[in-house]
Amino acid sequence: MISVTIRSGALTDKLEILARMQRQPVQTFGEALLSDAINAALEKLPIEVRNAIETLIEATPDYNTTTLNGTPVVAYAAPRLRFVRDLINPLPPHGVIRITVPGDGVYVMTKAEFDRDFANVANSRAYTQSGYYHYPSVPRKAEPYREVENDREVESA
Repeated sequence: MISVTIRSGALTDKLEILARMQRQPVQTFGEALLSDAINAALEKLPIEVRNAIETLIEATPDYNTTTLNGTPVVAYAAPRLRFVRDLINPLPPHGVIRITVPGDGVYVMTKAEFDRDFANVANSRAYTQSGYYHYPSVPRKAEPYREVENDREVESA
């Protein structure tokens, strides 16, 4: 979710008037307007740049953050075992990371376990600079955290 603050009184007034004319709440109309503006800007870019942007969007996992009995949980799916810095780093040591890799299983660990057993990931250039690290194949050290899908119930985050 992105929040936008309009600092110009004139723009705010115009937005409110346009929203009223469309009989929509300002937020709904503003979101639609911003979406249209972003899509129009993307259409003006060279096809290679648009394709690169689409690739980045597809590489960004959908995620869910919640709490389970007071414990913060971040859950997401990825085609391979992938650690996402902006989702993992904010967790406290007892926070839970739940990564679903379709066809392989669900990897569940605490932030403290990630810090201890995957320190090489947290210190890698890919993780620190790009924001994510993925393994081409699952390393042995991840196996203790793997829960095979449908083998036993994995509590949903």
